[in-house]
Amino acid sequence: MHKKTGIWVALAVTTMLSAAGCGSDKTDDSSVATLASRPAAVTGSAAAATNPAAGRPEFRLDMTEAERWRMLQVWYHCLKDAGAPTYAIKGTKLENQPGVQAGDIMPQYTGYIYTDPRLAEPRRKCVNQEPREPAELDPKRNPHYADQFKAEIDCIRKAGFEVSVLKDPDGSDDLQISLNNNGKDPAKVENDCKLKAFAQ
Repeated sequence: MHKKTGIWVALAVTTMLSAAGCGSDKTDDSSVATLASRPAAVTGSAAAATNPAAGRPEFRLDMTEAERWRMLQVWYHCLKDAGAPTYAIKGTKLENQPGVQAGDIMPQYTGYIYTDPRLAEPRRKCVNQEPREPAELDPKRNPHYADQFKAEIDCIRKAGFEVSVLKDPDGSDDLQISLNNNGKDPAKVENDCKLKAFAQ
């Protein structure tokens, strides 16, 4: 899948699944994760019965961080109900970010959400509620992904930011953007460049 955008230095929000794989975010108990979408109903179908991932909700390319966050909350609460360790958002920097509401939670994990063994069984039980990235940001579903991803990176660099591309343990691209002093918001620049590159 595409990427979770990380921003070097002290940005409170990073943008997950990517990729997170599939719309999730990298964090641990002391860090802040990517925001993400509006709750989407998960419909049961014959395809979903044989392939649980087939019924998963999907982020839209033009989705706001608040919308992404609301969609992630459906998955996070499913993980909690399935036994995953979680913590309340109260008292964290995420309270000041778009979309956060009373009762919101985050999964607890060390290193990476997809490799923490405590989340393996809850993730299996909640696979049909785990949001995935838009088709445009999935190399397996977008034949033009490589060229469009390069165009996004070029766009960000032209805006005056340094960019580094890393690979997450799930194989997805993780785009790291440096902060600078040109007065531009790196998160907005990244989002604008993503839309420009992939919405063609």
